[in-house]
Amino acid sequence: MVDELTPSEIRYCQSSIRPIFFNGDHIGETLDEILEDELDVDDIRTIKVCRKGSRWYTLDNRRLWVFRKAEQFGKCDVIEVEETDDIEERKFTTECRGKFVEVRGDPGGTYWKKKNLHKMNTVKKKCVSLSQLRYSRKTIHGSPGYELDTILKGDADISVPALPVVQFLPQNKDEDSRYYVLRNNSKLWILKKAEKLGLIEDDLDVDVKIKDIIHEEEELFEHLFDIRSGKRIYNEADLGGKLWKKKLRLTERKDELTSLFGNLNLNY
Repeated sequence: MVDELTPSEIRYCQSSIRPIFFNGDHIGETLDEILEDELDVDDIRTIKVCRKGSRWYTLDNRRLWVFRKAEQFGKCDVIEVEETDDIEERKFTTECRGKFVEVRGDPGGTYWKKKNLHKMNTVKKKCVSLSQLRYSRKTIHGSPGYELDTILKGDADISVPALPVVQFLPQNKDEDSRYYVLRNNSKLWILKKAEKLGLIEDDLDVDVKIKDIIHEEEELFEHLFDIRSGKRIYNEADLGGKLWKKKLRLTERKDELTSLFGNLNLNY
């Protein structure tokens, strides 16, 4: 029996919700209270969840709306849940597999609306290791190889911008999250090559802006249409530059010899 979930793991069973709780409070006003630290998430009544296939659904759609928004604003990580056996099929009115819900009318509140204008749909920001970052495309455009050559010559520094990503949370809790870069795949390519060439520290920490959190492979491909592992770019030969290719061949040859013979000291 599950007793804790992240709000983004739970889906709505209805296509739309009323903006007011049974006690007369608007859902947006409740969210305001959480964001302004006047109300704790744990003070809200526990929602019931039901597993259908690989997904979690709830009948408590208005409370889930508040929890999900609170998660987006960084005010909620996990919530307590009560697992129930089933939800009547007639109560499933969602047409998007519960990923979104329409609020019928004004949700109320003001603070969360103003704050939302500055969120730019970013769920949260965090720092992740370079090895957790994946490409969202098989190929990339432009000529980042020339930029990498410039860095190798010492004529430019490596810039590490905050990258917009989709976070994929594997169902196996022992697996690490993967972060697929939505834009700037060429910048990710430069960072990964720079690491391989010893220009930056191994497994550098990179700032990311998480735009969505996904829990299933099929949803991942709704965002990213032409990748599988996301570990490599397939058109490297077309990315321009010469010096990085030469340096990379030498590095790969050195790594190959090291794996065969170990770190031999050839100084007599």
